[in-house]
Amino acid sequence: EFTFPLEFAKQTDENEFVAPLWGSRSVGYLLDQIRLNGESKELVDEVVRLAKKYGIITPYTSYLIIEDEAEQLGMNRIRRDESLLSQRVEGRTQAPKMKEAEDDLANDSGRGSVRASEEIQEMNYADNMAQTQMGRSRLEYTDPAGRQRNLADGVMNVQGRAQYLNNGQWLDSAIALQENPGRMTVNHIQFNSPEYFQLLRERPASAEFLALGRNVRFLLDGQVWEVAE
Repeated sequence: EFTFPLEFAKQTDENEFVAPLWGSRSVGYLLDQIRLNGESKELVDEVVRLAKKYGIITPYTSYLIIEDEAEQLGMNRIRRDESLLSQRVEGRTQAPKMKEAEDDLANDSGRGSVRASEEIQEMNYADNMAQTQMGRSRLEYTDPAGRQRNLADGVMNVQGRAQYLNNGQWLDSAIALQENPGRMTVNHIQFNSPEYFQLLRERPASAEFLALGRNVRFLLDGQVWEVAE
């Protein structure tokens, strides 16, 4: 009998791509159910949750996310700066393309329906990150300043969850997915201040979030941390 001591790391970032791939496949499966059987609140809610968490931004998920955020904003459950996609676009600039994606899912025949089926199946079997972002060319929009943008840009993955860049600040999807994010206590820290380096020393896991830039808001150890210049 031989005994070998093994030591496993509590946390590793080597396989962080696995979570988004799993998320893409799950979203693909759920979208397929919506395409075949129609929308239900349970299916839509789960698509929105997974798409937000893992940054699965496609023509089909983006309209669901923006619709959900519009509802949350209307009920004062989130602030404008806590939305992940809504604050990027004026509704009128993206509405036609969003409606087209919604129609593609709803139709059971036609070119759009075939395209939706093919793209969703590719998400279902995604084995690389490129396959999680289907229909990227149909995510282009014009921002309020008249510049061409893409909804799929400005999304990074840190510790298995998506971070969204909005108005110069990176926002952790884990915050947006809280039941009442506006009621959470926020630790405000100035970039490059003594408190900033103290955070790095005392909570090494914060380094991945802080590496995103000088303005970040993230959830760590059950607390919200906001770093700003």
